Amino acid sequence: MIRCTFSDALKIKEDAITRNVVVNFEHGFRVNIDVHIAQTEENKIGWRINMHGNSEVIKAAKKELFEHTVHYLEKRLRKTLNTISFEDIILLTQAKPIKSVSRND
Repeated sequence: MIRCTFSDALKIKEDAITRNVVVNFEHGFRVNIDVHIAQTEENKIGWRINMHGNSEVIKAAKKELFEHTVHYLEKRLRKTLNTISFEDIILLTQAKPIKSVSRND
Protein backbone atom coordinates (compact mmCIF):
# COMPACT_ATOMS: atom_id res chain seq x y z
CA MET A 1 0.00 0.00 0.00
CA ILE A 2 1.28 3.47 -0.91
CA ARG A 3 0.86 6.18 1.71
CA CYS A 4 -0.08 9.63 0.43
CA THR A 5 -0.26 12.98 2.19
CA PHE A 6 -1.35 16.56 1.63
CA SER A 7 0.91 17.64 4.49
CA ASP A 8 4.48 16.62 3.79
CA ALA A 9 5.84 17.83 7.15
CA LEU A 10 8.16 14.93 8.07
CA LYS A 11 11.65 14.51 6.61
CA ILE A 12 14.41 12.05 7.49
CA LYS A 13 17.67 13.69 8.54
CA GLU A 14 20.93 12.66 10.14
CA ASP A 15 21.78 14.21 13.49
CA ALA A 16 25.04 16.08 12.95
CA ILE A 17 26.36 15.22 16.40
CA THR A 18 25.26 11.62 17.00
CA ARG A 19 25.01 10.54 13.32
CA ASN A 20 21.69 8.86 14.19
CA VAL A 21 18.63 9.05 11.98
CA VAL A 22 16.06 11.58 13.19
CA VAL A 23 12.80 12.79 11.71
CA ASN A 24 12.46 16.53 11.28
CA PHE A 25 8.93 17.88 11.82
CA GLU A 26 8.29 21.06 9.84
CA HIS A 27 5.72 22.67 12.13
CA GLY A 28 3.71 25.70 11.14
CA PHE A 29 4.67 27.81 14.13
CA ARG A 30 6.38 31.11 13.39
CA VAL A 31 9.33 30.40 15.64
CA ASN A 32 12.85 29.32 14.73
CA ILE A 33 12.78 25.97 16.53
CA ASP A 34 13.78 22.67 14.95
CA VAL A 35 11.63 19.76 16.13
CA HIS A 36 13.25 16.34 15.78
CA ILE A 37 11.78 12.95 16.57
CA ALA A 38 14.50 10.52 17.58
CA GLN A 39 14.56 6.85 18.45
CA THR A 40 15.38 6.09 22.08
CA GLU A 41 15.38 3.27 24.59
CA GLU A 42 14.80 5.66 27.49
CA ASN A 43 11.01 5.27 27.45
CA LYS A 44 8.33 2.69 26.63
CA ILE A 45 7.25 4.13 23.27
CA GLY A 46 10.76 4.04 21.79
CA TRP A 47 11.03 7.63 20.55
CA ARG A 48 11.19 11.18 21.87
CA ILE A 49 10.72 14.73 20.67
CA ASN A 50 13.76 17.04 20.79
CA MET A 51 13.67 20.79 20.20
CA HIS A 52 16.65 22.85 19.07
CA GLY A 53 16.92 26.62 18.96
CA ASN A 54 16.90 29.58 21.31
CA SER A 55 16.33 28.22 24.82
CA GLU A 56 14.02 31.09 25.83
CA VAL A 57 11.84 30.58 22.75
CA ILE A 58 11.75 26.82 23.38
CA LYS A 59 10.77 27.45 26.99
CA ALA A 60 7.90 29.70 25.87
CA ALA A 61 6.59 27.43 23.08
CA LYS A 62 7.57 23.93 24.24
CA LYS A 63 4.16 22.81 25.49
CA GLU A 64 2.32 23.98 22.38
CA LEU A 65 4.93 22.54 19.99
CA PHE A 66 4.92 19.21 21.80
CA GLU A 67 1.12 18.98 21.72
CA HIS A 68 1.03 20.04 18.05
CA THR A 69 3.61 17.39 17.10
CA VAL A 70 1.79 14.61 18.96
CA HIS A 71 -1.58 15.68 17.52
CA TYR A 72 -0.08 15.63 14.00
CA LEU A 73 1.29 12.11 14.47
CA GLU A 74 -1.93 10.77 16.02
CA LYS A 75 -4.08 12.17 13.22
CA ARG A 76 -1.77 11.05 10.41
CA LEU A 77 -1.35 7.53 11.81
CA ARG A 78 -4.84 7.21 13.32
CA LYS A 79 -3.26 5.78 16.47
CA THR A 80 -2.95 6.95 20.04
CA LEU A 81 0.38 8.24 21.32
CA ASN A 82 1.27 5.11 23.30
CA THR A 83 0.81 2.86 20.21
CA ILE A 84 2.91 4.88 17.75
CA SER A 85 6.32 3.36 17.08
CA PHE A 86 9.38 5.03 15.60
CA GLU A 87 8.97 2.73 12.58
CA ASP A 88 5.45 4.18 12.06
CA ILE A 89 6.96 7.67 12.00
CA ILE A 90 9.66 6.59 9.53
CA LEU A 91 6.93 5.18 7.26
CA LEU A 92 5.18 8.56 7.29
CA THR A 93 8.33 10.19 5.90
CA GLN A 94 8.01 7.97 2.84
CA ALA A 95 4.47 9.12 1.99
CA LYS A 96 4.01 10.53 -1.51
CA PRO A 97 2.92 14.17 -1.52
CA ILE A 98 -0.36 15.00 -3.23
CA LYS A 99 -0.48 18.43 -4.84
CA SER A 100 -4.14 18.40 -5.81
CA VAL A 101 -7.13 16.13 -6.25
CA SER A 102 -9.55 16.19 -9.13
CA ARG A 103 -12.78 14.33 -9.47
CA ASN A 104 -13.98 12.91 -12.76
CA ASP A 105 -17.75 12.70 -12.94
